Amino acid sequence: MEKSNPAAYPYKILLNGRRMGLAQSYRSTAQRSCKPAAGVGSELAQGMVLGATYYQVEITRLRLNPAAQNDPLEDLCDFELKVEGNGGTVRYTGCQWSEVTRRVEPAGVVIETMKLWASGCQREEKTS
Repeated sequence: MEKSNPAAYPYKILLNGRRMGLAQSYRSTAQRSCKPAAGVGSELAQGMVLGATYYQVEITRLRLNPAAQNDPLEDLCDFELKVEGNGGTVRYTGCQWSEVTRRVEPAGVVIETMKLWASGCQREEKTS
């Protein structure tokens, strides 16, 4: 793999503890469902019933390490994703992928986008 500007790929990506490569960007959206709850004999909502929180994560331009170039990412199920960068680590658990777009370039394989769902999220700030 050709040397890249480290500032252009600031995020280290690990899947199940294994370093996969460097990503240009990532984003995460937290979502939760909710339903109105009415009392017995009432047609008006008395409150809301909250569902589980889940996270939609999208990784962009993941430059794979040479050792990870042929890994079958599409076989992953219930995996852990760690994103290291910006002075901390974000750990997503219970992950299921929903889309993987690969691109083969002269310098190696690049995952243009990897979209996944996660059931848990923990943020850890690095301490000096």
